[in-house]
Amino acid sequence: MTVPIGAGRIARPGRDATVATWSAGVPWAVAAAEELAAQEGADVEVIDLRSLLPWDTDLVADSVRRTGRLLVLHEAPVTGGFGAEVAATVADLAFDRLDAPVRRLGALDTPVPFAKALEELASPRGRLITTLRDLLAY
Repeated sequence: MTVPIGAGRIARPGRDATVATWSAGVPWAVAAAEELAAQEGADVEVIDLRSLLPWDTDLVADSVRRTGRLLVLHEAPVTGGFGAEVAATVADLAFDRLDAPVRRLGALDTPVPFAKALEELASPRGRLITTLRDLLAY
């Protein structure tokens, strides 16, 4: 199957919040959404952008208009990351439908270490559930 560049997909449908992500963030976000659904009944939608330039602004904005919340998740450090572009665009397109501030979650603003144990400390993966809980509680 050929997927057009710029066409995202809904990796997991939901109604309470949207996670926009790509690459390794997709399975992290789906797993976190499933865990929150099982533990707390939260229904988190996960959008897989699949490409970043262009990216599917309509898909993300439509999702946020339905859920009222957005978390942008990426592996790179937060500062200077592509997540800022997603957050700014959604704020322009769907600000009036947001029930909470747009959140970004990425690696710590440090060089990512090569050692596996240290890499996990820098990764956003371990902070994802807590960040989603905070966003849902806003």
